[in-house]
Amino acid sequence: MSLPSLLLQSLASMMAIAPTPAAAPCSAAESRQMDFWLGEWSVDWRRSTGEHGRARNSVTREADGCVIAERFEDPSTGLRGIGIYSYFPLAHRWTQTWMDNSGITINGSGGPSASTPDGFVLDLARGQDPRRKYRFAFSEITRDRLVWRFQSRATDAAGWSDETVSIYERIRP
Repeated sequence: MSLPSLLLQSLASMMAIAPTPAAAPCSAAESRQMDFWLGEWSVDWRRSTGEHGRARNSVTREADGCVIAERFEDPSTGLRGIGIYSYFPLAHRWTQTWMDNSGITINGSGGPSASTPDGFVLDLARGQDPRRKYRFAFSEITRDRLVWRFQSRATDAAGWSDETVSIYERIRP
């Protein structure tokens, strides 16, 4: 067989092999672990200091389904903030960034938690007191309700203390 016909035969056999389609970005099951939070929510919150209020939170999927965007607004305090959440496959963890109109930026990471029944926990990279650890914990999750907690604990302590507890109730159209 001549070299040109061998090349043509090789080319024809390569073309017969169909390329494997690439997986859609963010199609892994882990990328859907926060879907419980998607929707429009009414939020009743209470701080450990006794301060309380009522807010609204809109949580959507964006960027071709790869990002969860949170838009929080509390008319009683004027607080408005945006949270961005996404699953980071290389680290097998969710990442989170929160920014608000009071100048606060918070970064965290985490995911489903065995220590919080039906829970999802994001450990925060920083907090107000360097001697404490902070986290956001979602629990008691149902289709129309969940509890969100901002918690802290001393770095050498085992138990978490609630700083803010928010009851989310889904708003029906």
